[in-house]
Parts: sequence; C-alpha cells; structure tokens
Amino acid sequence: MDLLKYQEMVSGAITDLKQIQRDFNGIKEISKKFIDIMSEKLEQSQIADEVEIENELPSIRSRKRKTLDGEKAYDNQIMNSEIKDMIEVYNVIMDNTITSIEKKFLGNKKMYTDFACLSLSNFEDLQKNKLPATDKIKPFEQTITTDGLRSELLSFSRNWSNLKKSIPETYEAYKEVESDDGDLLSNEISTEKSHCKSCMNCAICCYSVLHKYNLYCNAYSNLALAYKYLLTLPCSQVACERSFSFLKCIKTRLRSTLSENKSEAFMLMGIEKDILYEIDKHEIIELLKSNSPLLKNQLSY
Repeated sequence: MDLLKYQEMVSGAITDLKQIQRDFNGIKEISKKFIDIMSEKLEQSQIADEVEIENELPSIRSRKRKTLDGEKAYDNQIMNSEIKDMIEVYNVIMDNTITSIEKKFLGNKKMYTDFACLSLSNFEDLQKNKLPATDKIKPFEQTITTDGLRSELLSFSRNWSNLKKSIPETYEAYKEVESDDGDLLSNEISTEKSHCKSCMNCAICCYSVLHKYNLYCNAYSNLALAYKYLLTLPCSQVACERSFSFLKCIKTRLRSTLSENKSEAFMLMGIEKDILYEIDKHEIIELLKSNSPLLKNQLSY
C-alpha cells in the first residue's frame, strides 16, 4: 500500500471518529431504529412470543450506604441509566479508541510521509517538486545526505521509464523447421514474447533494478539504502503476531525444554516453508556428512 495514502486514510478515520466522539444522541437514534426493525422482523417470525427486545435501558436501583460518624460528604451515584451508559461506556470507548490510533499510527507520520517519496505513484509529483525528500530518512544511516538523496531520487524518477525497459519485451528467435521426411528446412524467424514476472510498479522492483545493474554502488548509493529501509518497515503487526502463534504450536508443554537454537531453527522452518522447500536435499545430506564421520559412513552410497 502507498504509505502516503495510508496516512491519509488513518487521518481521515481519526477525523470521523472525533466528529462522533460525543454524539451519544446520534447513537441512541440509530439504536432505536435498529430495535424497531428487529422488532418488526421478530413479530413476523415464529419466536415472537419467546424473544422480546427492550426499548429502554434497565433502571438503576438506588443504593443507600450508611453514613459513618463524622462523615460529611458522600458521592452521589448517577441514577439515570442513559447518562451512566454515556459517561462510563460510550465516552470511555471512544476516547480510548482515538487515543490508541493516534499513539500507534500518527507518531511516525512525518517519517512515513517522507518514505512515500520513494513510491512509484509519486514520481510524477516529484518532478513538480511537490514531494521533496527531507531529512527524516537520514537518521537510519549516517552516510545518507539530504541533498544527495534528493538529487538521486529526482534522477532515478526521471530515468525510471527507461530503466524498467532495459530488457526488451520481445526478441527474434530462429527456429529450424523440419519437413515430413525429417529433413531440415530453412530457418524461420519468429517473434516470441518474454513477459516480465515483476510488476515494475512497486518499491521491490525499484530495489531489484538498483541491484541488478549495480546502480547501488556509485550512481544511487543513498537511494539504495533508503529503499532497503523502506522495505524493512512493517505495515502491520500481523506477521509478528502470527509468529508468536506459531511458536505456541512448536514449544508446547511437552517441548518446554527446547533450547533456544533448536526453537529458532524450528521457527524458521515453519514460517519460511517456501524457502525450505527450495533447498536441495542433496546439499543437506552433504552438509551432514561433512560434520560427522558416522553420518558420512551411513549416508554414503
């Protein structure tokens, strides 16, 4: 997802939540409409006599506490159920929600906005100097200079249309055509299409092009570091939470004595299954044979 659009969506969500932060009457009206609709549906169903939806909140019984000797003040409880629900439930939920979103997402708003300059969708605006690279990326690497990063980004955005077309999409190939008798006829020229597996429309493709043509060494050294840090930024905590959930499946009550090295190995094999399946089994066998004379005798054939 584009980081700039992501920040705009978060800011818009917070603005909408603040507009209804104290709109308890609006929530009350929507609740009443929902109750009326569900009541009509229940009247038409077979369970109308068994289920009843209340239109009002239950009343609160007043509890009187015995006043002790010398006690002068006593905190009066809120007896109105709607006011009590508004203060203790609705306001608390809305305040906690808005505070959590602002603390979690808006703390690094400036940094994410600066990293959005590296997105391909903003290259056109970069040429108009609407999204200049600022110094928020510099703390990640001391060797990065603001002026150098800005100039490299502007140069890369101008040349991107040519860099992504460095390999032609079509090429001419000579094919030898055989006759019915098996004799080779004259070569025929045919055009075959070679489709790129990359989308050439994301930050990963930009970083791949920089490494493929060794542009990260001298031409775009600052920009390559910026893309590296951009690709390591997590957009959510889903992957981290999924890893901890997977750890519970590995380190169970019966495997509580697993060492840290073995737990890490099992975690990598479980999470990175795609990489594990691509490893050649013969390479693993050769590695085991080189580490143990006993395994070398048993696995050699």
